Amino acid sequence: MTKYTRVQLIEMLKSNVMKVTFTKANGDTRVMECTLKDSFLPHRMNPPTAPFPHSDEALRVWDINEAGWRSFIIKNVQSIEAAN
Repeated sequence: MTKYTRVQLIEMLKSNVMKVTFTKANGDTRVMECTLKDSFLPHRMNPPTAPFPHSDEALRVWDINEAGWRSFIIKNVQSIEAAN
C-alpha cells in the first residue's frame, strides 16, 4: 500500500474532493469520494456535532455520496486521486 501521512491527506482533502481507496477493517476494499473542503461541509457541522473519539490512526471526512461523516484508517489507504 502507498503510505500517506495524516498531514498530506488533510492537505489534499481540504483543497479538493478526493477519491480515496482504502481497506476497511473487515478486509473489504472501499472507494469513497470525500473531502474536508469547507464549501462542501454541512453548515454548522464542522467539526461534527456527534461525539467522536479522536484518533491519530483514523481520519474523519465528509463522504460526498452518503452526505455524512465517515472515517478510514490512514495506514489502510491504497490510493488517493482527485474525483472527477
